[in-house]
Amino acid sequence: MSSRSTRNTKEEKPTTIKMKKITCVENIGSYRWGPLSDRKLEYMKWSRIPDDVPGQKDIQRSFYDRDTDKVIINFFQSGAGGLFLTNCLSLSPSVCSSLSLSQKKELWNRYLDTQGTFWNDLYLNNYSPEVGRSHAETKNLVHDGYFFIHEHEHQNLQQHFEFWSKPNIIYFKNADLFCKIRKLLKNVDGRFAFKSYESLLPDLKKYPTPKSFSDFSRLSIEKQKEYMKVYARKNQDLPAGAYYKEGKRIYIWDTNWYFSETETSTHIKELYDLFELKGFNENLISSFHKKWITKLDEKSGIIKQIPEGQYIKTMKSLLKDTSSWDIPISNFKDLPK
Repeated sequence: MSSRSTRNTKEEKPTTIKMKKITCVENIGSYRWGPLSDRKLEYMKWSRIPDDVPGQKDIQRSFYDRDTDKVIINFFQSGAGGLFLTNCLSLSPSVCSSLSLSQKKELWNRYLDTQGTFWNDLYLNNYSPEVGRSHAETKNLVHDGYFFIHEHEHQNLQQHFEFWSKPNIIYFKNADLFCKIRKLLKNVDGRFAFKSYESLLPDLKKYPTPKSFSDFSRLSIEKQKEYMKVYARKNQDLPAGAYYKEGKRIYIWDTNWYFSETETSTHIKELYDLFELKGFNENLISSFHKKWITKLDEKSGIIKQIPEGQYIKTMKSLLKDTSSWDIPISNFKDLPK
């Protein structure tokens, strides 16, 4: 691993920092789709972006500035709504994206409208291809806008802390109940997956998992809280909210907040304040939360009708066209036809 990069000298500063728009680079985070998805944390060993990264031979981009304070590491179980949260934050002009607010709203709506049986992921925080046009222009790419690294593996967090000097962290807790109700259907390297990325708590005879979000919402508030307590992990008792540790900003996100439109909006506002993001819009976030939960409820309703032990056989008969399996959506051209 190369030593931490120094900041650019005055004559080495890239011209992009003089632009009014925030400057961004393509995310080569630890868990992403595309040509780098099998590399995970290998990027921490690189002194520059390898030539086999798409477009790198022509653009010759340099590596990240490891001292940037604009990286947000988002740790969550697959299916816990980590991308929903970062997309809500990405509605802010303070986050890297080549899309305008109106384009983000249109893309998100169309994305939800065209969601197939497999859940496709949306990335509103996409990246400008104009940054770092030649290696001669800049030694270290500069970030004026926030960007996200999405992480699912606990064992990788320490490496992130050691690599980035000023990382911001969003850490999801209490994801099991939400994930079990959601019954996320994913295509993982050609295999079907129906549950969270991590091992979940076993089904409890006294507290069988509700079959859908609608079923859960029909329970009394007291019963809902009882379920949340039963499905909470004993090692995740750190209260939710913002923390500061050794110069790092850490926010513990309680996944149970997603069961409430008000709780979701309230705590997303806390994240906007914590990271000093511009443009918080409560009504917009509430409307997307409502549409998102409605779509999740629709999908969980499909899966709950499949008899136990018949998932693979049923899915193969329903999904003959594999082109719609887990497509990453970051622009209009990515939407299913």
